[in-house]
Amino acid sequence: MSEERREQRMERKESGASFDGEKVGSLVNPRKFRDQDYYSLREQCIHNNFQDETFPADLNSIRLSDVQVVKWKRPYEIHPNPQFYVEGVSRFDLCQGRVGDCWFLAALGALTMNENMFSQVVPSNQSCQQNYCGIFHFRFWHFGDWTDVVVDDQLPTDERGNLIFVHSSDKNEFWCALLEKAYAKLQGSYADLHMGQISEALVDFTGGILIDIELAKAPDNLWQWMQKADNQRLFMGCSTPSGKLEFKLPNGLLLTHAYTVTGIKEVLTKNQKEQLVRVRNPWGNAEWNGSWSDNSKEWDIVDPKVKKRLLLNRNDGEFWMALKDFMANFKRLVFCSPNPDFMIDQSHLQWHYACHQEKWVKGVTAGGKMRYKDTFWMNPQYLFTLKEDDVDPRAKTSIVMVFLMQKSRGQYRKQYSHLPIACFLFKVPPTSQVQRGKMPPTFFTEMTLVRRQTQLMRAREVVEIFHLRPGTYVLVPCTEIPGNECGFVLRTFYQKKDGPRNMNFNSNLEKASSQSLRSNNTTRSYSLSENHFTPMSPIASKTTFKWPERQYSWFEDHPEPISPSFPERLHLNSITQSHSSSESDPVPMSPTTFENLEIDDGYLQRILNENFLEGKL
Repeated sequence: MSEERREQRMERKESGASFDGEKVGSLVNPRKFRDQDYYSLREQCIHNNFQDETFPADLNSIRLSDVQVVKWKRPYEIHPNPQFYVEGVSRFDLCQGRVGDCWFLAALGALTMNENMFSQVVPSNQSCQQNYCGIFHFRFWHFGDWTDVVVDDQLPTDERGNLIFVHSSDKNEFWCALLEKAYAKLQGSYADLHMGQISEALVDFTGGILIDIELAKAPDNLWQWMQKADNQRLFMGCSTPSGKLEFKLPNGLLLTHAYTVTGIKEVLTKNQKEQLVRVRNPWGNAEWNGSWSDNSKEWDIVDPKVKKRLLLNRNDGEFWMALKDFMANFKRLVFCSPNPDFMIDQSHLQWHYACHQEKWVKGVTAGGKMRYKDTFWMNPQYLFTLKEDDVDPRAKTSIVMVFLMQKSRGQYRKQYSHLPIACFLFKVPPTSQVQRGKMPPTFFTEMTLVRRQTQLMRAREVVEIFHLRPGTYVLVPCTEIPGNECGFVLRTFYQKKDGPRNMNFNSNLEKASSQSLRSNNTTRSYSLSENHFTPMSPIASKTTFKWPERQYSWFEDHPEPISPSFPERLHLNSITQSHSSSESDPVPMSPTTFENLEIDDGYLQRILNENFLEGKL
């Protein structure tokens, strides 16, 4: 084996490209988008720069009516000294281009602040100089699978030779332009990045879960939630109310625009403590000009050392504002976490995870909503049993989090609007019978429905959180109309006391089928084996650059983050479901929904999925 080939295999192993026995779609063995293998393609184009025929350098990859004059250039044709990174990675690298993808860039700005998460999306050992052959790759969590997307480095430029879409503040840095191209390829075209939901991009970068808060109805302990998110370095984004797209208000904020929340800080003034939020506009300019902005007089009553550490007066799109002004001027705030620990702050139980990828098929599994009594039962059904020792001994209930995400129905992200979807939960009485491998049509009534207020939402993802007592239950994901065809991903999170610590597991819900049910008249429960699944925590990755220190963070004045004192319960009484699929809606656009939710962070519940129903045929 040649030395060069040995180095390539080592690099492939280090970057997690392939591991024997690992599930396809995991971080270490991502699914290959359009069956393109980065390492094989790179070997084939060592002497000739790679040209991606699946995402050609023409207007079909752009599909924007106002972009007609395009010259596709490689980085070395744009700048004499092109670099993948210039002095590491920073949120200040990002400058938005001529497509309305502020939702994507706001999420990307948050991603740059977490080195480990960033290395999952942007594999190491990529360069515009060393071993250059015009090919790059990036990873996204795409409808349940980590997916590796390969692109060439031909980038669209205007008649003056400037990049048309996202570009770096350093003219010779190209990582962000190439990442945006990969995301555009995943979504179908650059046009399909125009208008979207910040939550959508956050999930695609992390495979995480979201909490979406309407700030006008924010809980009283919102600051504690933000402190907790900042301490855990979770991703936070926000958005302004709707109006004329990106219209600049007198206070400097833009309507219908997504921003990154980059930090929080409580400062002491002469009279009181002030809670401050730091926000960044992905444009790289156009800042808030009210209280606590760069030139605000409020900074004159702060300790000069604190002011010097926190305030860098420059037009870079980042600014501070008081929490009360933040809540008054932004409409929504979204948190993105790799697991539910953020919502239920306990450490002695481990989260377990179940994931199914299925499809609603006309005449087979697309039964429509409950009003269609003759067909609703045809929808996929997922049965599970909670035992007495699976519940919190004080609350006598278990917490079950269900995430239902519909897949795109076409090649292009914006080709079709989202279908109204929902996931209904029913309690199964001990006397219920199973027919043809499923609960029969007569079973699904208002009497067995656990949450009657469940509504169908026109969103990419909907979420339900249940507090359940011991018993047997069946989950039924559905669309609104019978015959509506669409793929979907059903994710469930639950916790258990047993099992190895600091490890995630995959225990699948039992999908009801004739093969899984006994043919006699007995009903029994059985344990499902637990298989290790790739955690959403970072993979090991060797970086080829020095990661910069977190800039202007309140962590800088302490050797370790200060953990605030949290109340026994964190209350979310105002979290509502977003169902918009357009950037014309003001939300940071997270589909996660909780109404009147009170999460007990005393004991953690042992939840779900050890035993499943087998019934009578």
